[in-house]
Amino acid sequence: MRTLNSYLEAKLFEDKIGDYLASICLNDEKILKEYTISERIRADFYLPNGCKNMKWLPQTAVEVKKGINFSSISRIFQIYHVLFKEQKISQLIIIHNSPINNDSLRNYLKTLDSEFIKIYNVNELIQKDEFTNNDKEIKEIPSEIDIIDKAKDAYNNMRYTFFLGAGLSMDAQLPSWSALLESLLKSENKKPFEYINNANSESISYAMGYSSIVTGRYALDGYLRDSQKDEDENYQDFIERIRKVLYKKKNYKSALITSVAKAVKRKKPAQIITYNYDDLLDELLNKKDFYSVSDNIIPRTKEVPIYHVHGMISRDNSRPSNSVLSEKDYHHLYSNPHNWANVVQLNALYTSICFFIGFSMTDPNQRRLLELARAKDKHSDEIDKLPHFVFLKKAPLKGEASEEVNKEHWREIEYMMSDFGLNVIWYNDFSDLPKIIDYISGYTKNKPQI
Repeated sequence: MRTLNSYLEAKLFEDKIGDYLASICLNDEKILKEYTISERIRADFYLPNGCKNMKWLPQTAVEVKKGINFSSISRIFQIYHVLFKEQKISQLIIIHNSPINNDSLRNYLKTLDSEFIKIYNVNELIQKDEFTNNDKEIKEIPSEIDIIDKAKDAYNNMRYTFFLGAGLSMDAQLPSWSALLESLLKSENKKPFEYINNANSESISYAMGYSSIVTGRYALDGYLRDSQKDEDENYQDFIERIRKVLYKKKNYKSALITSVAKAVKRKKPAQIITYNYDDLLDELLNKKDFYSVSDNIIPRTKEVPIYHVHGMISRDNSRPSNSVLSEKDYHHLYSNPHNWANVVQLNALYTSICFFIGFSMTDPNQRRLLELARAKDKHSDEIDKLPHFVFLKKAPLKGEASEEVNKEHWREIEYMMSDFGLNVIWYNDFSDLPKIIDYISGYTKNKPQI
């Protein structure tokens, strides 16, 4: 398994090659990064006008590899040769940074069609006579990769998606899951229960294994059992109680929500996916450019969807509201892989760089979707093309854990997240998070010292 550092080094090497191509190509010779040539193939770089300095033809595809071996070259050749026959490309260039000491590999490379495929070691490439006048060079890859700058580069140059979790709403002083459930158990006119109330919430949570979705089902069932009303009316009572608990205040301020809003206005994302019920972010954004979705509806073409995959409860009670709060709701949602909420999440993971903000990354259903997306990547030609980012608080272990223990713990989290295709951006204090997002989005040039 590739380590996180090796993966990031490979990506940085790719970026350096991009800089180098920019330095040797003429002004009218475009360099398209992460260019989709066919449904299955996205080239690292594509030169529609070629490169005269290198005598590369128009419609040249460039693949960048830190290391090469027989299987990787064979696979790349077979894939791109089909495109060559279909006249979708005229030439394939492979640039690598590894010595070829294997005789079998060396002999295999000699058998390849040199008119179609050319393979360069980067050190040999920059030493060619054609570039003696070039004052730029590829620098050595640093041992430590600046993750924040990598995220900034991804935001600026790639299609992206924001995934938003409970931390976003809590920054606006909306109730946490536990506080929400406690309020739902509070008896009003002997509802949802005649005797049970929020004074028993801790004992109930313990009895339910401290599972929020099981406790949610416990509370919801209390509302649905009201024999004086039908099930739809009882469910609306439940929704109204959630609305009442969510929006106790008239005004909500959140530096984090504001930073997210500034980022998506500065550069529109492919979509926003939120696990939160509230519409605080929705209200901050221009309604002409963004629209809220909490059910399976046909997307609009020119506006950015804000997908509330666990439902949305608007402050405006005239708007339709729904929620995924109980165990039964979760089972219905995540048992069906074709459910609209699962489809939009997987599509985002497949087709864009994703930034996860306000998550603990412990939700088993979320982890399952990430695993599914990663498993597809591992068996596709696009593996490692789309690294995602997650913002996590660097919290030390409880007790008297030493510095060495904590460092090892954080490294293990990084490796675990890398299995899901996630790069970890650490922050020490929650107040640092808006500053990091402002820097990544280019709203401020002051890089936070984390």
